[in-house]
Amino acid sequence: MGIRQASQPLGVAVAGVALPAIAEQWGIRVAFAVPAGICVAAALVTVLLLAPAPRATGSSNDPAAASPYRKRSSVWRVHGASALLVVGQITVGTFAFDHLVRGLSWTPTMAGPLLAAAQLTGAAARIGAGRWSDHSSGKGRPLHRLALVNTITLAALASSVALDAWPSPWLLIVAIVATVSWHGVGYAAVAELVPVSWSGRAMSGKPLTIVLPAAKGPLSWFIS
Repeated sequence: MGIRQASQPLGVAVAGVALPAIAEQWGIRVAFAVPAGICVAAALVTVLLLAPAPRATGSSNDPAAASPYRKRSSVWRVHGASALLVVGQITVGTFAFDHLVRGLSWTPTMAGPLLAAAQLTGAAARIGAGRWSDHSSGKGRPLHRLALVNTITLAALASSVALDAWPSPWLLIVAIVATVSWHGVGYAAVAELVPVSWSGRAMSGKPLTIVLPAAKGPLSWFIS
């Protein structure tokens, strides 16, 4: 799971190096067209080559088919913790470039490679965190510790930026690595808490579909 989840920071790293140079050379429209074209190509490859897995047929009386969301509050806690942790990840990922370029007057071609290096380190951290959790008795303890590291790192970064202190660029790099490191462990923690027949649905983060099975019309589509 850590290897799979490393794809996101790797993509951000490539964008950090390539897009500022493309925008500087050919303009912002081309810079936006490049990732759009990559997304279209990925969608076509998915449609043409990705075969759906066969659906297992199970009886509704099977104990494994019962919703773990009705019996295990720990599953909800992992989802809640992941939702909170991803706020830090998205915030740092969204504003890191802006902080370096507008806040600290770096050039885009200076900021991009530095952020790319941070994302590459974050991808390695995701794999390392997964390896660490594999050697732990459960995923809960590593996730707790990663959440604590995220809290301390983000607090230090926020304080440094508010005080306009010199360590803010380097704390930003640490924050990027910290905020992407936990993701694979969060997914694996959910899979560890639910029956095998529920692991795919639980990791997709769709508990509301289970809680509101009677929803109809557009609401049902949105929830699903």
